[in-house]
This record gives sequence, structure tokens and C-alpha cells, in this order.
Amino acid sequence: MLIKVPYNRIDDKIVKTAKEISKKNKEQGICFYTIPDYALILDVAEKRAKTLIECRFSIKGMSRTYIENVFGQEFADQVYHVHIKPSTKNYLIQESIENFILQQVHQVGYCTKDMVINQSIVVNGVSIKKHTKDFEFRRILPDILQKYSLVYVKANKEINSKLNINTFKYIIVKEELISMLRQKV
Repeated sequence: MLIKVPYNRIDDKIVKTAKEISKKNKEQGICFYTIPDYALILDVAEKRAKTLIECRFSIKGMSRTYIENVFGQEFADQVYHVHIKPSTKNYLIQESIENFILQQVHQVGYCTKDMVINQSIVVNGVSIKKHTKDFEFRRILPDILQKYSLVYVKANKEINSKLNINTFKYIIVKEELISMLRQKV
């Protein structure tokens, strides 16, 4: 809910001082922001917060990719002014996770985050660590859900009965399965 102010809109003396402080502290730069009138943007903030909750937002998964997947490129460009191209390694990890999720949903009807994190992913001969798989899972989950009409919901008795499973974890399933169960109620 902050608006980044570019250097060309700030007094030259302040910019010069900021650059000196930044250089002295071995930092990349100092950013300036304005704070909008929250009374005017509260509705927008509420909608974004609800969207983040629906997408199971976690600060651990926060990234440009995540914001772009949830809110679109235009909004991501407002938040992240520098576009850094994802590495080939990250892309391959994300692709492996996506393929694994789709395979599990197709074969057994659902997938959990634990299933993703515990599966073996090897990129360029290097085994990927659990925390990296967790991070990449959180980054791409909103995109996968949207792209393949999937939902990330907490399993309950009805879902367990339909899928013949016994868990109360959050699972990724086809949206149509949840719609069918809601129609029966």
C-alpha cells in the first residue's frame, strides 16, 4: 500500500545524501515512498488481503513471480521495479513441481504440499533441498491452481470419502470435484 517515488521526483540534495549513506553502508540504494490516504484505498487493500488469504499467502513464498501469478504483471511491476529473469534452475524446479502435482492429481485425485516436498527433484545432477522445493511450491501454486482449474482446500469427510483417503491436510484437487460435493449439500 506504499507508492515508490523515483529519484527524479525527489530533491537532488536528498538523493545525493541518500546515495552517500547507501555507499557508506555498502547497500544497493535507498528507496523513497509515499503513503496514500488509507481511507481512499481501504477497499482495495481488503480485496488484496482476501485474495492473498485465498491463495494461501505466506511470506516465505513472497516473490515477484508470486505477486505476478496472483495479481498480474502490471501490479508486480508496481511492486518490483526491477525485473530479474528467473534462473534456469528455478524454472526446472518449478516445472518439476508442476508436473508432479498434475501427475498426482491425475493418478490419485489429489496432491499435498508434503508430497511435493518429499519427492525427489534433481536438477543438473544436484538433489534439490526441501526448503527450496517449499519456496518454489509457494511461488507457483497460485499459477498452477488458476491454469489447471484446481483448488487448494482442507480435506474433510466428504472429500476423503470421495477420494477414498484419510487426511485433514490441505490438498490440491480439481475444482469440479469440490463443485460436485457442494451441489450435493
